[in-house]
Amino acid sequence: MEPSSLGLKPGEQYTRRQLLFGLLLKSANDVAMALARDNAGSVSAFAEKMNLRAAQLGATSSHFANPHGLHDPNHYTTAHDLVLIGRAAMQQPLFREIVSTVYYTWRAPSGQINQLRNHNRLLRHFAGCNGLKTGYTRIAQQVLVSSALRGGHEVVSVVLHTDKPGIWMIARHCLATDLSKLGCPAEAIVDTTDRTEEPASSDEGH
Repeated sequence: MEPSSLGLKPGEQYTRRQLLFGLLLKSANDVAMALARDNAGSVSAFAEKMNLRAAQLGATSSHFANPHGLHDPNHYTTAHDLVLIGRAAMQQPLFREIVSTVYYTWRAPSGQINQLRNHNRLLRHFAGCNGLKTGYTRIAQQVLVSSALRGGHEVVSVVLHTDKPGIWMIARHCLATDLSKLGCPAEAIVDTTDRTEEPASSDEGH
């Protein structure tokens, strides 16, 4: 099923930090809508802010119509623009922390607990991977913006409109190639064993 959500209910209260973990690990569309309204007052106003910021970053071949990325004829971007946006996002410490997190414990006000697992498999299987974000719609197919940091060099890869196995293979190849060009030793660009970090707490403030 294309839409993803965490089942937010009217009247429930969450910290923005919780919601950002839910957005970036679960790709929860209801969380995206809640954060957009919280930030700008309405979804359309938030989309305007997205477009303004994208233009400031030089992402001039993009136009955003919503905060979650579900299909809209007026919602589009390019690989080049996603690299620009991804690099800018990685300048934010909280964003870097969240997109590199493998597991997060989501606690709803009702007491229900869900263990969120980051959809980005490269965090567990590519040495140095530290983000960024997966995406999927039936029309866009599989999408992955990924990043890796090795030997002081950080690279960003974008793979668009591919199948599930292809997204990981292509992204790994792009990251490894770019790291190699930057002088990262070949032995450092290897698969890692499955990471088993302790789940992050959801009890922290904004």
